[in-house]
Amino acid sequence: MGNSNTTQSYTSNSMEELVKENLFPSAHNDSENCQQLTKLLSTNAEEIAQVLCKERALKNTQIRRFYNEVQRLDRQLRCQYQQDKSTAFEKILPHIKLLRARVAFASSRENGSFTPAFRTFLDKRIEQITSIEDFRAFLLHFEAVLGFFSYKNRG
Repeated sequence: MGNSNTTQSYTSNSMEELVKENLFPSAHNDSENCQQLTKLLSTNAEEIAQVLCKERALKNTQIRRFYNEVQRLDRQLRCQYQQDKSTAFEKILPHIKLLRARVAFASSRENGSFTPAFRTFLDKRIEQITSIEDFRAFLLHFEAVLGFFSYKNRG
């Protein structure tokens, strides 16, 4: 079917191109949000997973480790939100941004298992988070990338 065309587009996209466009809610007006989120969770996530699969050194456990960290921050945010809705995100945002430093550290110390494309994906997407809606969209986006990566990287 259209698979060869789809594969063709994957090979021409670099990770830098795929994460350059900010698809998170705060970057768009309300009428665009649904459309952008759909793109983020489907086409963009699948293309990113395809690029990550090309770098054979990246393992599912490496992606899951950072995904689990993002989930932990989401649980903290939900707990904070129950206590104080007005400042919950402000309290968690520094920890979200700290992930960029953790990504840099992991990429400097691991024996090639932390690939440049994965670092670019996390670094750029975390940089784009400016609101609670962005963070929740990032969590869903990361989950979609992980799902597509696991599917494409199987057996």
